[in-house]
Amino acid sequence: MSAVTESADIPAEDEFLTLFGAVSDAVESGAGLPEVARAAGRALASSVVVLDAGGSILAVACASPADERAVLDGADGSERIDLRVADSIVGRLLFRARKERPAPALLRMVGTLMALEVERSRGPERASEAAVGAFLTDLLDRRLTERADIEARGRELGIELAEGASVLIVRAHAHQPEEGDWRRRVLAVAERGARGVERSSLAAWLDLSLGRPSGASSFPSSHAAYAMTFVALAVVARRASGGLGRAALLVVALGLTAAIGLGRIFLGASHFSDVAAGWGLGAGVYAACAVVALLAVHLIQPGRARDAPAGEGIRVGAGRD
Repeated sequence: MSAVTESADIPAEDEFLTLFGAVSDAVESGAGLPEVARAAGRALASSVVVLDAGGSILAVACASPADERAVLDGADGSERIDLRVADSIVGRLLFRARKERPAPALLRMVGTLMALEVERSRGPERASEAAVGAFLTDLLDRRLTERADIEARGRELGIELAEGASVLIVRAHAHQPEEGDWRRRVLAVAERGARGVERSSLAAWLDLSLGRPSGASSFPSSHAAYAMTFVALAVVARRASGGLGRAALLVVALGLTAAIGLGRIFLGASHFSDVAAGWGLGAGVYAACAVVALLAVHLIQPGRARDAPAGEGIRVGAGRD
């Protein structure tokens, strides 16, 4: 009885190794993820779709577009498994068996090969993303300030910056739990939009703590303190204009001061407490300067009156000559 069972298992084992070997050969040949997906589809006797961690389609091995939609929509018989490398999910394998479900051992081994191929295919992309992210971080943190260095780093990434460039910062926050890598999806949308305007645009996901070195304190915010200069100038210049002009100067000054402070909060470079303390510090400094100036005027004016020649004095108030 055991001999019969053993002889019956040998063909199944040969078939298993043959199917797995076909997928392994596709990986070793370096033909790319689409060819590996087709080999996996043949080995599993299934329609196959490979997604990255963000849910974007990487490769398809289906009989027709309708078959592909059925696999993506999770129609009857469709399944999905996570593609993992160590503890990280690098993608997902969606499949729908044409006949019977593939053997679990074969499915697990094919999934492992697919995960490694997805990880390998994303190697250059990750390197490019890392280079773009490092360039933009150095630029915004002002670790890269020389024009020649900026242009050289730009040429390394395939863009020409000799005539200048624009920077657009988009802040994103998930308001509810999201499946997959939602940051990558947001970055992809932002990058497509930017490249629709300028084909050589670069995009990267950056830490929001721009402009603040690691471990440095931003209390109080120097930007907010310096911004109070606008308010101080508006107060000093109030005598040079009428009532409406005086109000307009003050409104513009307050608007600029608020925009600078809130901009630091938006960029993540300062907290609200830092900005509020900066505003308070700036207001205190200029108030102290005003008090010193008033005291100086009151001390100087009596001296002028004592030193004036006989018959002359300092008039206070209006009168006729």
